[in-house]
Amino acid sequence: MHSRILLLLLMFAFNVGLINCGQSLVSPQSNCKIRCENGGMCVFDLERPDFHSCICLLGVYTGDRCQIRIAPEDIETTATSDETSHPMNIQHQQSQADIDDARRRDDERKREYERQVAERTRKEKEDRERASDEERRRQQHEQYWKEETARREQQRAEAERRIQEQRVRDDERRRQHEAERSQIEERRREEESRRLAAQRETDEARVRDEERRRQETEKEVEKELNDKRTQSMNEQFEYEGGDEEYPQVAEKEDEYDEGYETDNTEDVTITTTKTTKLMKPMVEESKGVDGDDGSDMIMEKDEMEDDKEPIRKEDEKLIDSIKHVFNKAVDETVKEHPIEEDEYWDETSKKTDEDSWTAENEGTKKTEEADEYGMEEGTEGWMMVKKENENAAVGTTVSLITVTFLFTLIF
Repeated sequence: MHSRILLLLLMFAFNVGLINCGQSLVSPQSNCKIRCENGGMCVFDLERPDFHSCICLLGVYTGDRCQIRIAPEDIETTATSDETSHPMNIQHQQSQADIDDARRRDDERKREYERQVAERTRKEKEDRERASDEERRRQQHEQYWKEETARREQQRAEAERRIQEQRVRDDERRRQHEAERSQIEERRREEESRRLAAQRETDEARVRDEERRRQETEKEVEKELNDKRTQSMNEQFEYEGGDEEYPQVAEKEDEYDEGYETDNTEDVTITTTKTTKLMKPMVEESKGVDGDDGSDMIMEKDEMEDDKEPIRKEDEKLIDSIKHVFNKAVDETVKEHPIEEDEYWDETSKKTDEDSWTAENEGTKKTEEADEYGMEEGTEGWMMVKKENENAAVGTTVSLITVTFLFTLIF
């Protein structure tokens, strides 16, 4: 019994010595990477801290985890007996061989374990490196996304700022455009008002000018009519009575019989003929005014107004004033020089000479062409109008002046 206690103490001392030779206990034992059985202690190598192994009680248990128990007889024989040729020694020698095999197997298992530990360590290192790489990539990715998010946010803010600035510029430009347009509209209204005022002034001036011209025309026509009336009254024949009233007519008739025609006669004939043709409607109109109730004149006037273009009010006023002056002049002329009183009978006998008769007929034809009231054959001789040419000249002059004013004002 005492020998066993001593053996255990020796084994403990031996184990302590082994532990102190480059190894150390794992503390706490629960951190051991392998499970030691039968009271084995877990130790780690100082040079390789990741390598763990089990220290068994010497002579009691063996194996990489202290799982093999050593027989007690072998232990007692080894501790108490000497080396003899006793059969027990042979058994002891055989047990030592088994122990060597067990140690060899332990070494192999230890090497395998070390290899596994190294492989596991390598894998763990690779895993750590892989995890580190992944963490680094993750951090880089997170940093990239942070930077990208910040950049996009900055771009969005910049775009929003540009949009706001563009909107402000557009509003300012729109306000300027509205202000310019309002100014242009105001200037246009002012110009339009000035133009209308100038047009009104021009129209008023034109109306005043036309009124002045109309008054001047009326005055000139009245003055000219008065002059012509005075001239006609001065040139009127004064008859003393009896047979002495016809010498001038006889002389004039002799001139026509002789075929004597001057240039003045031709001019008067042509002018009188043209003027008579132009004034014939006016004379007929004046006769219609004196003879009937004016219905034909109104109808003819309506037809003429339908055929012609519309006349301005100023021209109508001027034409009405001229017509009034013209009608007044015709009435005055007819009153002062009645046609019935100017007729007389030619008591001279007819000439028998065919040449004289031919010349007389030619003169009569010219006189008839020139005057509407020509010579007419009566029961006692030829009837002539004494004042017809003078009246026609006065009426022709008045009509010509009136027509000239009318055409000048209308066209």
